Amino acid sequence: MGLMGVATGIAYTVLGLPGALAVALATTLLEAIPIVGPLLGAIPAVLVAAALRPDLLPAVVVIYAVIQLAESNFVVPVLMGNSVGLSPFVVLVAVLLGATLGGGIGAFLAVPIAASAEIILQRLQARETPVTLESEPSHTEPEPAASPA
Repeated sequence: MGLMGVATGIAYTVLGLPGALAVALATTLLEAIPIVGPLLGAIPAVLVAAALRPDLLPAVVVIYAVIQLAESNFVVPVLMGNSVGLSPFVVLVAVLLGATLGGGIGAFLAVPIAASAEIILQRLQARETPVTLESEPSHTEPEPAASPA
């Protein structure tokens, strides 16, 4: 949220958008809304540009899209990966796979599922008796003692 606020504040100030800091603050606050927040964050800047500086409207839209794409594809995977202990690549692939298989809910659940799968795999590998791919157990059972006859 903070990154989006600072980035849009700087960009809108450099462009000369009226009320750049207020628009950046609105973008920051709207970014907190899950899923639709990034889209809603563009609305104040687009409305201000359309009403007060129509010549800046295309630039505002392009700059917001570039900032949002950079944040969504680079910053979020790194931060999410650091918070759950996954690499940013695994986070990105998990979200893409989750979104493909399960839509919005799949994308939402992808990172927790990937983190859970990693924990399960680590625990299986750390067992005293490793899990094998063989169909028979790897250890042999002792033969029964011969009875005295």
